[in-house]
Amino acid sequence: MAPRTTPAVATFLATLTPGRREEFARVRDVVRRHLPKGYEEVVEGRMVVWHVPLAKYADTYNGRPLWYAALPIQEWIAIAKANFGR
Repeated sequence: MAPRTTPAVATFLATLTPGRREEFARVRDVVRRHLPKGYEEVVEGRMVVWHVPLAKYADTYNGRPLWYAALPIQEWIAIAKANFGR
């Protein structure tokens, strides 16, 4: 099941050049296929972030959703995955 996506993600993707959008889409599709059920896809700054929604896990140190992975757009495309000790 694909994660819930906010409209901001589509808006963000539309700002990318066609070549960058294609590269980004390949990596994004892999992440989306392997995410745990119930995670959300949102935009934070110049990154697409997949996080655990507060409705699923609200006991965070800062009251914000826990990030699972982030895909920033810079001069390169890189993925960062959170390490929860597993």
